Amino acid sequence: MEAGSSERLSVRAAHEQHITGHSGCQWYEVLLVLYPVYPALVILSTLLRNVGTPGSQLRAAVEVLVCVLSVVTSQTVAHNHLVPLAVGLTLIAALGALAGRKKRDAVSFRSQGAVQVVQNKERDTLTLLRAFVGLSTAVAILAVDFHVFPRRFAKTEEFGWSVMDVGAAAYLFINATVDQRYTAGRSLRVVAREAGVLFVLGTVRVMSLSAADYQQHASEYGLHSNFFFVLAFTKLVSVRWCKSVGAAGAATAGCVMTVVQHLSSTRLQSWVLSNAPRNSFLSSNRESVVGAPGYVALYCWGAVLGKILLATKRDRSSSAAEYLHGPRLLAFMSAVAAAVAAFVLWYVLSVMQVQPSRRLVNAPFIIWMVFLLLLFTCLASCVEVCLKSINPRADVIPRPLRAINSHQLLFFLASNLLTGVCNLSIDTLAVRAPWDVLIIVTYAIVLCYGAMLLPNASGNRKTRHNH
Repeated sequence: MEAGSSERLSVRAAHEQHITGHSGCQWYEVLLVLYPVYPALVILSTLLRNVGTPGSQLRAAVEVLVCVLSVVTSQTVAHNHLVPLAVGLTLIAALGALAGRKKRDAVSFRSQGAVQVVQNKERDTLTLLRAFVGLSTAVAILAVDFHVFPRRFAKTEEFGWSVMDVGAAAYLFINATVDQRYTAGRSLRVVAREAGVLFVLGTVRVMSLSAADYQQHASEYGLHSNFFFVLAFTKLVSVRWCKSVGAAGAATAGCVMTVVQHLSSTRLQSWVLSNAPRNSFLSSNRESVVGAPGYVALYCWGAVLGKILLATKRDRSSSAAEYLHGPRLLAFMSAVAAAVAAFVLWYVLSVMQVQPSRRLVNAPFIIWMVFLLLLFTCLASCVEVCLKSINPRADVIPRPLRAINSHQLLFFLASNLLTGVCNLSIDTLAVRAPWDVLIIVTYAIVLCYGAMLLPNASGNRKTRHNH
């Protein structure tokens, strides 16, 4: 019994050491790791024109495999070949799009009558962005426990750029964006109920990790805090106010909270990043306490994007060209905003000499996240325009991604539970190629199919006729 207990402790210590103390990667590697899913969707659209029938299990399997492999490959086996991977996928996607465009032009020249345009309740760009963040985060939280996942992609300990630093911040940002869909402000009671659910989930997570003697990264949120508590607090503070103002008001709040976070994190940096004892509730959870204004700032910036999405709502007219005006305008606006964010980030990094810190949620980190998500919003809008231009009848979002979007919180919970089961069942650090990649791919496939089996997994879609 003692031998088994000591072995368990040594395995836990090895895992904690495996995921801590990292300084990150180059900023452009983060972009390259997260990029492949976009050309992969264009390639998938080309494949589906020649595979199976709409709604068939064969098509579903192809959709799941392409979505999963585009995410897993860049995070694992192709991590040293990110540029060739991005270039290769882009070229293949471009050739597929050109071939599809030529075929569409030939059919349009011969055909007469109405053209059906698949229309969704939610903007395809937002659906793609939200589901992509969910799937990428789910893959990373398990993959990080294997050697095949490079250490430079793991969460940074103090300062730097990292793939895993994106997950929680992006989730919060997109959550704010989605909250802006509601035309009427939600009552305080509704917001409190949502925050209460998150608080319960956070409490269950703390208790379950302690009961299972599961490895914990104290410098992530603190000893007793976690992302559910952070999201609950942020929603309570931000939702009602962000709904009551326009995009300019939310942007002003984002600027103010970013400055507040910069000032507070600069003064408290030495304490947060130190090895000072965690002997009180405040000191035990100093990362979450000091980072609170930064999370509110991220929420405000996400609300700005949500309001822009509402402002560029697709036209209801009968012209297919006008139908695409919304995503084209959104692509342009998000590209301009990303360029502004990139300039501000360059100024902060080069003139102020301050590096981004996930742990401090400092100003450079906030600006970096805003830039990243605006850039991917632009890419998602370009994918929507590209695929709808080729085939107005096509559904831009594959079924697994649409299912993830429809049940994002459940998907996030399931990924955490399944990750825990994997870590408690096997010593992931002892697993070598190719079994490590096979386990990660199988895990992601199971999650995708599980989401697709849930009610309303296909989202709300309807077809509109364009004459």
